[in-house]
Amino acid sequence: VSLVSVPANLEPAVLGKYADLIHNAINDQDNGEGVLVLTDLYGATPDNLARYFSSDYNARVVSGVNLPMLLRVLNYPDQSLEQMCENALEGGRGGILLKQE
Repeated sequence: VSLVSVPANLEPAVLGKYADLIHNAINDQDNGEGVLVLTDLYGATPDNLARYFSSDYNARVVSGVNLPMLLRVLNYPDQSLEQMCENALEGGRGGILLKQE
């Protein structure tokens, strides 16, 4: 597990630093079986950088991370990349509920 925290008010002058951090994190996690990258918001800087670098690796990017999604991924670390992606999506969707009156 790797974490890269990218500030919300990222200055363009330091974008390269965070691009390198994301690229290195994906590279470090790549054991040949694939890398799952979870990002907070589709189209935000971390998501765009992860998607850009994912093409260099067997990596999948799932955006919109929430706690149920994260727990689903962390609780089943030995699954294939594709199964982990499916579980991430199921956990994320399943964790969004509307309380009925």
